[in-house]
Amino acid sequence: MNVYQIDFEQDHELTPENLTLFFDLTSNATNHMHSIINENDRIGEIHIFNAAAYKMNITYTMEATLEDDSLKTLPDAVYDAASDRLIASIGAGHVFMPNLKKIVFTKKV
Repeated sequence: MNVYQIDFEQDHELTPENLTLFFDLTSNATNHMHSIINENDRIGEIHIFNAAAYKMNITYTMEATLEDDSLKTLPDAVYDAASDRLIASIGAGHVFMPNLKKIVFTKKV
């Protein structure tokens, strides 16, 4: 099993312009040749609960920075009022955490 540390950084403005999630693979699975073990290493969705309280009840564009410093545009993260969540559905984007440095959310204009 791979183990990750995910750190969260956000501007402390009334409505945050940017939000960054940093990904760090802290422990690799033993007896495995590659860092991607299975589908558990793939990001399907990211949910930020209580989004309205954090003034994140808006839409954000998302961009991933991979380990090789290449950039990958991801689908927008959208606010769901019924659940009070900011939901980022990565879906078929196939972003695997061992290959990921960070995801930057930017307020959509």
